[in-house]
Amino acid sequence: MDATRRQWIGGTALAGAGLAGAALSGAGLGYAGLGYAGLASAPVAAASTATAPETKSDPQLLSGLYATEELLIALLGQVIATGLLSGRVRTVAQQVLAQEVVHRQELQRQLRGLGAGTPPPLTGTDAIDRALRAAKVSGNVDDLHSEHDAVRLLLEVEMAAQSAYFKAISQLHTGALAQLAAQILASEAQHQTAISEARRPGNSAQAAPYSFIGG
Repeated sequence: MDATRRQWIGGTALAGAGLAGAALSGAGLGYAGLGYAGLASAPVAAASTATAPETKSDPQLLSGLYATEELLIALLGQVIATGLLSGRVRTVAQQVLAQEVVHRQELQRQLRGLGAGTPPPLTGTDAIDRALRAAKVSGNVDDLHSEHDAVRLLLEVEMAAQSAYFKAISQLHTGALAQLAAQILASEAQHQTAISEARRPGNSAQAAPYSFIGG
């Protein structure tokens, strides 16, 4: 990856954080004040200096990100349906779910533009559990017995999603797709913050525990 491309990708992180923050605010998730959008920009800039070999095509990379969004959507829907979430956390989870659907739609549009199909949707708890294992996330749907269990699993999957987008930014061959990945990465970081803060309102250390996002 040449120096100009690295500089460009670093710059997209700030734009991604700003756009994702606007989207989050528009959906009623007013948690940008916790600073997570800013934190998201720093590791994306670091990702731009990575020298990992570009061994996958853009359709392959987007297909992996699409599968990540499928897991987020399926798990959020399943967790909401359990009734384990309190009112505040459930409201935030529903808003996050709506934004994940938007992410999936945009990834689908990009894949179709490249002449590629999309992975099949996840149906049923067994499929979700397989996807969790594939994403190296511990736990499964049947082990959710409390709000704590549900939030913990949601946060782990959000972190796995951030890792997937973080890695994809330096591997995508097309600048516009790298920018899209940076924008969604910033949004996923805010989702993690919003869900965590909703469970423990006012606990900013709990909501934004990390200075950097890594792959």
